[in-house]
Formats: sequence, structure tokens, C-alpha cells
Amino acid sequence: MIHNEEGSLKSDNKHERPFGITIISVLFILAGVLELAGLITGFILFSSLSTLTSSSPAEKSVSQNVQSIVLNILLTRLPGLIPAILFLILGLGLFKIRKWAWIATLVILSSNFAFSVIHLDLLSFIICLVILAYLLEGEVKDAFSISKRTGSLMQKLPILGFIGGLIILGYLSAFSPGNRITGSNKGNEYYEMQALDHNDLSLCDKINNQSQRDNCYSEMARLRKDPEICSKLSEKESSEYLQDECYKNVALQAMNGTICNKIILNKTAAEYCLSLVDFRYIQEAEIENNSSLCEKMIEVEGDITTTKEHCYGIVAQRDF
Repeated sequence: MIHNEEGSLKSDNKHERPFGITIISVLFILAGVLELAGLITGFILFSSLSTLTSSSPAEKSVSQNVQSIVLNILLTRLPGLIPAILFLILGLGLFKIRKWAWIATLVILSSNFAFSVIHLDLLSFIICLVILAYLLEGEVKDAFSISKRTGSLMQKLPILGFIGGLIILGYLSAFSPGNRITGSNKGNEYYEMQALDHNDLSLCDKINNQSQRDNCYSEMARLRKDPEICSKLSEKESSEYLQDECYKNVALQAMNGTICNKIILNKTAAEYCLSLVDFRYIQEAEIENNSSLCEKMIEVEGDITTTKEHCYGIVAQRDF
């Protein structure tokens, strides 16, 4: 009887959850819940805006533009759905001291360990290193009932991840100049910075990262006040939104409402662009006390806040 009680006690102690595992599992669960909550909130907001009825064209335009922004944010964050679910599963598995959760966490963290080396992400490198070192401690392995053979095998994963990361980093540095992060002035960030500093559009073409290249084109279009550069943006699912944003920014920079007419796929976005340009004219007219600027306004039908009459009235108030 005593022997059985002692054996039972040893078995219970063996599966007792270490305090560090509790912290890690709770953090994983919180990360998953917060990411999912953000996505769900975004979908609710998008649905609410879709059913919202506006009393005026101006309010409808603003509502549709906000809806477009929310949708773009959702599409950007949607890839985070898989990591969020993964965090929840691993967090619950670690909290319940499941062997598969320990193994899966080791594999994923070892992969992230390699990526942190490739991208020279010091913070990610330190976090992965600390958690990996803790998970491989004898007390933690005993809690998850990890055999010596499995523990020895899994202990090699971080080392392989580190070596693999160094090999890939070396390859990128030697054979892909556009991806170099340090030790070279031919990286994507360098090309973008030089393009903007020297007003050289051809340097944007040398950027091999699509997102950074599009950003370079957009900034060059705004600085040159040249809407034609916006047409160079990449052809992808979100290219229409990127081009619309590019045309809007150029129109505001040039204070030229006719550029807004290039936004042909979204009428409300074009009207919103015109309203912003007209509002800029009102601001400049008030600052310079120059009512002639009001004549340059195009006016959006139904928007009473950006009319020439409203502009003249604001300028006239400065005379009193």
C-alpha cells in the first residue's frame, strides 16, 4: 500500500507543470486570442459599415472609404489567422503537459531560430534561444515524459537551425545582392533611399522586393508629382487599392484635382480624392488670404464643405 502511494506520488510529481511552462503557455494562448479578437473585431466593423445607411453623399463617401481601409487591413492581417490558431493549440497543449506540444514547439522555434539568423533579427534570436534552452532543461523534459533518445534528438534541432540559417544568410549575401542587409550598399533599402535622394526612378527598378519596389514607385510619383509612375505598381490583388492611393497622394502633392479622375475603378474614392484636394485649396486660401485659389477648386457634388462659396466665405472672415 505504501509502495503504491509512493509510486502514485512519484507519477504525479513527474507530470507536474513547471512554472516556466505555465508562463509560456499563457503567453501563447494570449497571443492567439488577441490575434483572433483583432480579426473578428475587424470583420464585425466591416459588416457594420456595409449595412450602415448614410443620409448624404458625403457621409456615404466617407463610410465607403473607411470600409475600404478596414478591408485592406483585414486582408493584410488575414495570414495571421494560421499562426493565431497554432499559438492557441500549442498553448493549450503545453498547459496540459502534452508531449506532442513540446515537440511541435521545439520544431517551430528551431525554424524561427533559423529565420532570425537569416534576417539578423537580434530580438527574435534572443527570445528563441531563451525558450529553446528552457524547454531542453532536464526538469522540463521530465515533466513531458521525454525519453533520453527523443530529448537527445530534439536537442540537435536548434543547432541545425542555427547552422542552416548561417548557410542561407551566406548564400544570400554571396549570390543575391538585393537581399543583403549588412556589408553591402546594394540592398533594397539602399536602392530606395538613393532613388528618393537623387530623384532617380531607375533605382526603384533594381529593388527585388515587390512591396518595397511599389513603395519606391509611390514615393517617386508623389515627389515628382507624376501620376504616370503609379501605373508601374505591381499587378496583384491589392494593386487597385495601391494605385488609387498613389493617385490620391500625387493629386494632393500637386494640388491637382484632375489627377483624381484617374481613379476610375472606385467612384467614391475619386470623389474623396477631389474633396481632399479642394480642402487643401481652402486651407491654402485661408493661410495666404488669397481667394483666387478658390477658383482652382473642382467641387464634389453633394459635399457642401468643399465648395468655392465655402472657400470664399472662409477667406472673407479674415478681413474682419
